Amino acid sequence: MNPPAPRRGEVWFADVPGDKKRPVLILTRDPLGHLLHSVICAPITSTIRDLATEVALGSDSGLVEASVANFDNTFLLARTRLVRRLGHAPPSAMEVACRALATATGCR
Repeated sequence: MNPPAPRRGEVWFADVPGDKKRPVLILTRDPLGHLLHSVICAPITSTIRDLATEVALGSDSGLVEASVANFDNTFLLARTRLVRRLGHAPPSAMEVACRALATATGCR
């Protein structure tokens, strides 16, 4: 069975090594999601701290409760660890995600 082919902006429930199963936001650019062994992800949490490196996500992204993608903790995740697709972040959230990633990495 082939691992899932996630697309940028999708929200997936994932089995994150060293952590619990949790939702993640896929950041790897299209169309590489099906070509690479691993994808870049931002973990999603319901702990909201109002940081410039957080992006608000809600039910329109397939989540049950108000949450944020945390760009201070981005990581690579093997595609085989993606369990199921929950939804997709709206384009406006992905624009904010680009700014949050730049802030988290100091690329301004």
